[in-house]
Amino acid sequence: MASEKMSSKNKDIISDDNYLNFINMLSHDFAAPVRHVLEFSNLLAQSAKGKLEGDELTYLAFIQDAAQKISAMHAVLKDYSDMFAQQLNLIETSMMDMVEALSEQLKQIYENINIVIDELPVISVDSKMMRRAFSYILNNAALYHSPDTSAHIHIRYMREGNFHVFKIIDNGIGIPAAKRDYVFTLFRRLHAEDAYGGGLGAGLSLAQKIIECHGGLININDNPSGGTIVTISLPAKNN
Repeated sequence: MASEKMSSKNKDIISDDNYLNFINMLSHDFAAPVRHVLEFSNLLAQSAKGKLEGDELTYLAFIQDAAQKISAMHAVLKDYSDMFAQQLNLIETSMMDMVEALSEQLKQIYENINIVIDELPVISVDSKMMRRAFSYILNNAALYHSPDTSAHIHIRYMREGNFHVFKIIDNGIGIPAAKRDYVFTLFRRLHAEDAYGGGLGAGLSLAQKIIECHGGLININDNPSGGTIVTISLPAKNN
């Protein structure tokens, strides 16, 4: 049950604090070196115009690509650190309005996408953070599917005891059971770096931390008809 899993999460508070402190240290201490690598590799490329050829140009391009990726990863670390340094700003939030707005954005990005939304409640959450969590999850549901099929996403809701339970059900490529914890690790991707639009592999990790900051839980299961079911359980508290 969700309540049993919640209690087990409380044992990880100290390790979670250490983890976030480590992320904060990285985001701070890496700022200058990352900026220098990016800036000086660009300066080198400008000053080397007409002087390099063949393999030398290839090597320089590799350096610039790596510098861009490191810079993007640092930006995620800083965002991660800044996000969780703040206290939650809990307000009454219409999850229906939030998810409908995110769904409309997805329809502008992806063709042939079908999104069904059950009636969703008004609950007390940090609206900005929870919007980001749902955005990451819904975007993954839209992105990771076979090009031969249209993406279908169903957002369901149910009240289970003292928990609001949301299920995001898709017909995508699925996630192997052995890899389900792996996808919540920061900067870990299941696929080739340039597959499915690329990306850094940060979205689900950020979503998990946002949900856990609310005292909630996220897990992944198979959709029996093919695809994935992402379940989000949030304490109802006074809702």
